[in-house]
Amino acid sequence: MNYNCQTKIFNWERLWRDTNIQAHRMDNGFPLETDNDLLKKINGLYKLEELAGKQCLILLGDPAMGKTHEMTRVYRNKQEDDFSLFCYIDLGSEDTKQSLKESINESRQINDWLKNSKKLYLCFDSFDECSKLTPKQIGSVIVDEFLEKSQEHRQRLFLRFCCREIYWPKELEEKLKNYFNNIFTYHLEPLTIPNIKSAAATEGLDPDLFFKQVEAGFLHYFAQKPDTLKHLLKSFAENRIFSANQWDLYCKLMLFHVPENNINIISNNPKPASQELLNISAYLAFISIFSGKNYFIKDPTKVLEDNQSEINIENFNSLLINHNQKAISLTNNAILQALDCSLFTFDIANNRYQFAQKSYAEFLAAYYVKNNDISFERIKGILTKNNKAVMPLANVMAWLSTYDSQISNFLLENDPLVFILSDAFFEAETIRRDILLSLLEKMKVNKILIINATDRQLNKLNYPEIGDDLLPVLKDKSQSIAIRRFALGVINACKLVALHDQLLAIVLNKTDELQIRKEAAYILSNTGNDTNKCKLKQFITVKDETDQYNDLFGLALEACYPKHITAEEVFSNLISTNDNYAGAYSGFLIKLPEILRNDDFSVALVWCSKDIVSKLQNPTFKILITKILIKIFEK
Repeated sequence: MNYNCQTKIFNWERLWRDTNIQAHRMDNGFPLETDNDLLKKINGLYKLEELAGKQCLILLGDPAMGKTHEMTRVYRNKQEDDFSLFCYIDLGSEDTKQSLKESINESRQINDWLKNSKKLYLCFDSFDECSKLTPKQIGSVIVDEFLEKSQEHRQRLFLRFCCREIYWPKELEEKLKNYFNNIFTYHLEPLTIPNIKSAAATEGLDPDLFFKQVEAGFLHYFAQKPDTLKHLLKSFAENRIFSANQWDLYCKLMLFHVPENNINIISNNPKPASQELLNISAYLAFISIFSGKNYFIKDPTKVLEDNQSEINIENFNSLLINHNQKAISLTNNAILQALDCSLFTFDIANNRYQFAQKSYAEFLAAYYVKNNDISFERIKGILTKNNKAVMPLANVMAWLSTYDSQISNFLLENDPLVFILSDAFFEAETIRRDILLSLLEKMKVNKILIINATDRQLNKLNYPEIGDDLLPVLKDKSQSIAIRRFALGVINACKLVALHDQLLAIVLNKTDELQIRKEAAYILSNTGNDTNKCKLKQFITVKDETDQYNDLFGLALEACYPKHITAEEVFSNLISTNDNYAGAYSGFLIKLPEILRNDDFSVALVWCSKDIVSKLQNPTFKILITKILIKIFEK
């Protein structure tokens, strides 16, 4: 199939985050997703158009995140109107101070602005790609000359700078403060899950299946960037599955972070080739992971000085490293070229680099080990202690096990938990079954007491016959609660609907452990079929004396409303509780006003008004009544 989406433009809604507000991420590493405008504002998230009223904007973002596309969409291609003019200047194409001056002085939009009363949106893009001019020279032209000469028009000037965070010069920001009351800084957020799914749908792909493959392959960091997302879309379109060899796919995606045309404004020295930059990055990852030091600095005054968290690259100058029997010279320039790639980020406050994602460093450390033929015995000596993977190095061990059977066999026998807690994915169904059986065996003999893993991690265990292996564990009440809860977690993560009838039998069995019954009911309330959900209705109409905290009651309400019971049935069965237990019942009451159908608010209002004084004495009912009344007022 001939497929190319590299030039395609996707109509994503991109959000910019106020850098004074901490970024919020979901459990799976993706940015917050919400259609609620108020929630977006609380989290400091705005579309670029919503920032139009701010006079001076610093727009920062990671490499290949789509900054220029956003600037082009909002400013470069914007048609002028009766009130505004738009001028876009690409700093990356400016060779000299004189050429920059000419771009400003000869701009039709700027000259029109000086003669009329319109607003001017003046946008300087690609600040970090201006290799021929220093930040001081750029500041001299824009601030000392242009802003100084146009002061009388400044109230109508709206200035925008677009740059990678690592290269934004604070001294220029200080200069701008002399001309603008406030300088606002925003950071372009990564792509959200709806962004990614819409891109897949635009390409004629099944968006849910595509995203499921992204999650299964632990490729979320790559899916968050437009360039690497396009590569994933291409790979999926051609095969309907990502590369069966996750190692090879990661290598290709890593190379996307070190493109041949990457421009470094630190110096004009010749650039190493992309593969060599990747090899240098792998060496830096190896040093970082195995030393436990996360940061890289360049400080000639601290050569050979030991630091618990920082690696001074001055110590590497002229060092020769081997990669596939090929010597690579680690000059300062070569290292800085590697650090300039989007595998790394720059901490401006502390003037130091670090890997953009720890998972990058862990994979690249394993990549370095693999390509230098380090023996299994030496690896085991470095990465393990008492036959267990040393936790900071466990992900490296898991990556190495994807191509080395000695390492995978060692982990299966001694530390299978590493497999599911790592980013590595195992395509072969046989190894996934071996991992599950090893985990179950270790739990039976108490070598593993409990497994705290996300649904995404547990889903890596999925294989066609997994239900047959889990069913005996699930039905055996003599097994520990921990092992049966683990089995339920895998059933939920892998969406094993064939076992839902067995889950229902557990929920209805009052002699079974309440914790196990609640977790089985939770799965059915979320993903069960209508038949099984209807059978949970009995927990609403008849009180189960074993349901001490009303969790089964709450899960049944959530499973049945609004499809299987009416609003009258819901409100007539609500009970007052005086405890502060935050369980399924209180969770349902908090959610109820949001899921009420329009026709059901009259029923809710009758319930609120009946014996309202008594109900307001109960904190949960008080919140419920308040939210219902607010919703009625809004409607």
